[in-house]
Amino acid sequence: MTRPRTFRELKASGYRPRSVRDEMRDNMIARLRRGGPMFDGVVGYEHTVEPQIANAVLSRHDFILLGLRGQAKTRLLRSLVQFLDEWVPAIEGCPLNSDPFHPLTHHAKVALETHGDDLSLVWLHRDHPGATPRLLADAISAGPWLPGRVGVFAHGERESMKAVRAVVKPRLTDDDQLSLSGYWAYGRTEDVFQAEKREPIGQLGG
Repeated sequence: MTRPRTFRELKASGYRPRSVRDEMRDNMIARLRRGGPMFDGVVGYEHTVEPQIANAVLSRHDFILLGLRGQAKTRLLRSLVQFLDEWVPAIEGCPLNSDPFHPLTHHAKVALETHGDDLSLVWLHRDHPGATPRLLADAISAGPWLPGRVGVFAHGERESMKAVRAVVKPRLTDDDQLSLSGYWAYGRTEDVFQAEKREPIGQLGG
């Protein structure tokens, strides 16, 4: 299958970006129609936990998994990636793999202004580590930005925190609070992650 390689081709194809919640909901519906196991490698939750997760995804709700160690919480959450679209377009060269319809970084915005419809795209598979950092940032972008003082306290995967910062920082005022830090990095051992903290790649930005 040949995928659009420029922004012009992408728009001509009829592609339209969706929120993460809509994307997961549509793919959850398709999975339920096909039948079969919802979460590979998870046994015993078919009539308890799994229907509740399905209902939350279908309703576009947030949810938290609580339980003792070893009860497959992490496995379940990681398995939710399967309900994302298999391939997503991103602006070529953007360090945060910005959606061309919603550029996040300065690099992406300049590239779009410079090249317009001739902007070059790449396609990322949902299992590719570069495809996942923007999930939280996309969810923030899709939600309402309510009036009043804002306090953002987020700590997690390094590239995800970079994407969150790119979305949140421009919206904040001097009275708002922002606390972000990367506690780990996808595909990095702890030693490599700690060493990279001293390099540009390990910085979230000023």
